[in-house]
Amino acid sequence: MCSSDLPGIRTLRNAHLDQPALLVNAGPSLDDCIPYLKFLKDEYLVSCVDTSFPILTQLGLQPQYVFTLDPQHASFPYFADNLDSPAKLVYTPTANAKIVHCYEGEKIVVFMEGHSLMKEKTGLMKEKGSTPAGGSVSCLGLDCLIQMGCNPIILMCHYCGF
Repeated sequence: MCSSDLPGIRTLRNAHLDQPALLVNAGPSLDDCIPYLKFLKDEYLVSCVDTSFPILTQLGLQPQYVFTLDPQHASFPYFADNLDSPAKLVYTPTANAKIVHCYEGEKIVVFMEGHSLMKEKTGLMKEKGSTPAGGSVSCLGLDCLIQMGCNPIILMCHYCGF
């Protein structure tokens, strides 16, 4: 199924208005956060980046949304055991094609503003919705949760790199 045939992030605009959300990353503190996630999962909308997806599902912490954008083949193993997950896959057209093709759950496309592949697709971007977020899956996830109306949004296990 082509990205133009799938619903876009625009369909989720304010879908979770004022609902608190967690965006779980796969930083070095993830192991320390797991006990807290088990308590917070009932109070918060749980979402995650692709790299933390298999960890959460192995622990029985099913996210509602999983975000991906990397084209590398190395991204597919994060989904291989969870292709039938009930989590909604939010992806950019740059995401690994095997993930998008094989994932059996609901898929939502979001276009990246200013991306060279989108120069001639402004109508489609407007129809489906876009993000100004850069190339980081964490930034994509955060912006999508903002568009969904989540408030507050808590970033968990985010690696800052310093």
